[in-house]
Amino acid sequence: MSVRLDMPAALYVGLLYGGYVALWSLKRRCQRRTTGIDPDVFARRPSGGLQGYVSGLSRALQCYVVLLLIAHGLAPTAGWGLRQLPLMNRPGVDEIGFLLGAAGLTLCWLAQRTMASSWRVGIDETNPTEFITSGPFELIRNPTYLGLFALALGFWLIWPTWAVLMFGTLFVVMLEVQVRSEEEQMLRQHGKAYEMYFARTKRYFPGVY
Repeated sequence: MSVRLDMPAALYVGLLYGGYVALWSLKRRCQRRTTGIDPDVFARRPSGGLQGYVSGLSRALQCYVVLLLIAHGLAPTAGWGLRQLPLMNRPGVDEIGFLLGAAGLTLCWLAQRTMASSWRVGIDETNPTEFITSGPFELIRNPTYLGLFALALGFWLIWPTWAVLMFGTLFVVMLEVQVRSEEEQMLRQHGKAYEMYFARTKRYFPGVY
């Protein structure tokens, strides 16, 4: 098996993944320092129930992404799941994927900034958070997840392989399960106010879904 470095695709994906890690790590560190609360609920390893499964799948997907970066970055010329779809392997597609991923990260940053100390990764039953309806939350309920979807799609446009598509599919399913759990928790915590907000907004795309 011959090995070559897949550039500039590897650089694009590396920058996007590095941006994601930096964005989440810096926000978590800053929030722990200012509030004394770890916003990453999944890091507390919730046991049992749906959140336990989502937390486990989240950790598994993070490991899978690292393996994808190594495998695709070195670009083996053979191997099921690593060959790029010919239809997507065209000039300019990598750049479109990078810009889409960067836009997704920007939306995630904006959502984090708007949520301030209410930002969480997972459902925090111990420390109630403020109900945020400003900024991008005026238009949609889940701008962070929309940004992550854009990041995952950008990743696939850069490396349009079955291995990346499998990651993207599992990632979307995980977030779709998680968002419904969060909606139920928000309704329990904020009652009528959230019910009214839920009725006038969509999950990801204004007026659509």
